[in-house]
Amino acid sequence: MAPPAAISVKLGQNIWVAGSFVHGIVDLNVRLLQEEQVEEVHVKLRGIAWTAINGAKQAHRRQVELVRADTSVWTRGSAYPRPDSHMLTLPFQLPLPPDLPPSFACDHSRGSGTIQYYVEVVGSRPGALKLNRRVARPIAVLPADPAGSRLKEVLEGGWQGPWRTSMDDKMMRRGFWGGYADVEMKLVYPDITISPLFTNIPFALTITTISKPVKKKTSNVWPTPPLRPRDIEFQLRRVVRVSVGLRRLHWREWMGSLGGLGSSQGRVDVESPDKEWLPSKDNPSVGRWKQQVTFSSSFQLHCPPTFESETMSADYHIVVRAHFEGFFKRITLRIPLVAVSGMEPPVSSPEDELIGTSDIDGPEYINSDTLDLPPSYWRVSRLQEEKA
Repeated sequence: MAPPAAISVKLGQNIWVAGSFVHGIVDLNVRLLQEEQVEEVHVKLRGIAWTAINGAKQAHRRQVELVRADTSVWTRGSAYPRPDSHMLTLPFQLPLPPDLPPSFACDHSRGSGTIQYYVEVVGSRPGALKLNRRVARPIAVLPADPAGSRLKEVLEGGWQGPWRTSMDDKMMRRGFWGGYADVEMKLVYPDITISPLFTNIPFALTITTISKPVKKKTSNVWPTPPLRPRDIEFQLRRVVRVSVGLRRLHWREWMGSLGGLGSSQGRVDVESPDKEWLPSKDNPSVGRWKQQVTFSSSFQLHCPPTFESETMSADYHIVVRAHFEGFFKRITLRIPLVAVSGMEPPVSSPEDELIGTSDIDGPEYINSDTLDLPPSYWRVSRLQEEKA
């Protein structure tokens, strides 16, 4: 069993919106604070953007401070616990500026970019040889997004607006010689210019194949559309750009599959009607076989939103790809996507938020929406702690 801590912190949630207040409670063991000669406890809110580009001989780095806010919650002699307890619980709140980039972390062999926010509770111990007591908790921050918030409500109520269609078609043949077959892939989805996080966005993907001219009794009809959701690639891709001074670096990365297709999980409705014979006008014994499959589902985004800051940016697009039997026999759609937070600061006053910290249950309350950040973002060891 771990020994009791002199200082611990609990936060009200794990995602905060720019323009709101970060609030929580600090638990102090006053007996231990006195034994460790802590004179004051204050809470710091920090936001820092780091970029790095690896050079031939050294890494070039830049750091930009985004948030700096402090508040003192206790000084020796200012407050005491109840006579039957050593514990003192104190609420705090600190403001987030309204225009902040989202939490972000991405590493590449040639560089990296991180936007990290954290709360740190510091117990100050006067004296040159006495180290301060520190407890840090990284937090996730998202930009305020009124337009995305309204769209999120509409999507959650069932999309009744116009639909957009992205389509590609191509001719392909099984080998180096022979007739050509026709392949078409069509994606239908809401006609929206932004895509809010943590929101189901419906879509229908239809793949149609029409064989080369063959006899009706031909048993081996090619190409056949893939019929299993796992055989369809529906992937989120990201382009990251970072800068350090005049140096620039960008890279592309795969963010995972979506919509129950490929390696992702989720319900997918599959509709595959019987193949249809399309006879030739000149010779009824010769014609083409039409086959079709439609995958209907929805996808959610959990990535940091699309953003552009002083030293880095992130853009997204979706890649949809279907493979057919044969070497490099495939068809692909690439669809730009603007991810937005779909969140707004709470309408309650700062005082209401502060009072609400008394409802925090357990070591740390976590809401149902989780931002897709690597484990390195949440490691306290990654923080460049300030000693001031």
